Amino acid sequence: MRNLFLFVAGLCLPLQAGPVVRPIFAGTASELECKDNGSQTEMVRLADKTTLGKFKTLTDCEDARGSATGGVVCIWFTPGMKIGSESWDETGWRPTNVETELGLGRRPLSKLSDCNTVVKSAAGGTVCTNTGLGFKPTNIETGMWCGSSSEMQYCVQATAAARDKYVCSFPSSGSGAGNGWALTQITNACKYLGKSESLKDCNARVP
Repeated sequence: MRNLFLFVAGLCLPLQAGPVVRPIFAGTASELECKDNGSQTEMVRLADKTTLGKFKTLTDCEDARGSATGGVVCIWFTPGMKIGSESWDETGWRPTNVETELGLGRRPLSKLSDCNTVVKSAAGGTVCTNTGLGFKPTNIETGMWCGSSSEMQYCVQATAAARDKYVCSFPSSGSGAGNGWALTQITNACKYLGKSESLKDCNARVP
């Protein structure tokens, strides 16, 4: 048994001497900190002490921090901050990639509570983002969104069931309450993989 232990330990040594692996941010509350500086509160990424955003109150910051899920957190955006190429450079709340600091969605949300709702449902590398007309599932790394706009309540059901960039999107018209959902692989493009069906049936087919 001792020889086996030494053999396994020897195999592990080269791994310790290898290149440093960049940390993967899961976007959870434990990776973020709210620091009250008197007139405002800053949200800080603990891994490297980077300030991700500023909040009017400590309560708002803690609400956003507690909602952080799946690599995203809600940050208040103003014109000039980092957003995707097809996004509108407006003021408001955006689901934000914790690692890259990319603000997601065509348009921001006016309410922190709505932003926190979509962030809480982030999963599988996707989060719902605002189009101005409704919500679409969006890849949190590339910022690509797919389908047509559905109501938020249906979009969050879709992203909560997402796995490994596979999610149900809504390339149809309507609210999202009926049929019209299709299994979709979202990377830097939209790959529609299934027939039009109900959200419940589509979610059941996410691989």
